[in-house]
Amino acid sequence: MPQIYVAIVLLALSFQLAAQSKPGQELRIKGHVIGETAEQFLKSEPMFRNKLDECKAAPPLPYTVDEVKAMSAADFAALPNSMGFTYSRKKLIAMASEGKVPRPDKRKLSGCETVIGVFDNHGTGTVDCTLYDMLCGIDIPNWGFNDGRMVRLTYSVFGAYEVVRDDLAKRIGQLPIETAHEYQNGFGASWTRRRSEWLTKLYHASVSEEDSPMPEDHRPIMVIETREHYDSEQAKAKNKPSPLD
Repeated sequence: MPQIYVAIVLLALSFQLAAQSKPGQELRIKGHVIGETAEQFLKSEPMFRNKLDECKAAPPLPYTVDEVKAMSAADFAALPNSMGFTYSRKKLIAMASEGKVPRPDKRKLSGCETVIGVFDNHGTGTVDCTLYDMLCGIDIPNWGFNDGRMVRLTYSVFGAYEVVRDDLAKRIGQLPIETAHEYQNGFGASWTRRRSEWLTKLYHASVSEEDSPMPEDHRPIMVIETREHYDSEQAKAKNKPSPLD
């Protein structure tokens, strides 16, 4: 195909993409806007609102004397730290009078420090539903926050690489820079890693895929972040001391 024809086709496609996404237009992905506040994020992800409420909930009150007196054998067996097997009922009644017989705490507190820091204190961190015993969607997302704003998102997308790439190009309004690298392992298997990357005034984004022998590696990985966050991370990497320094 003549080079001038290719150039005309690419130029026409660039104008078409630009018309579909105006400069400064918000980039909305999976119900989220890149750069949205923690409060806006929680409106779209109620499971994290529920997690925040659970993290902030007060621990259950200890058992009273009357409750310990009325406990069945099954209740004793369910006491935390095997207290029902360690102490007699008489001893537990005395401990209950001092508020020292705790109820089982059903709260799941894993990840609470990050959840409270990000959503309650407008802090910095990455939240991932797989870390908090939550039901994730098939895209296995995680979201990065900085000063209470969502500045980065990552999805393992169930969809064809070309479809994800082209859809993201339309939303961004710019053609990506595309690269492909060939790899081979010691057993002779070979595969290709493809990557499409965008860098605009507002965003940095990429879609990558490996057709490696491992099936789980076939899903396109989509990463989108604010340009400010991207530049900050690049500066940190540039200024990071060498192991030989």
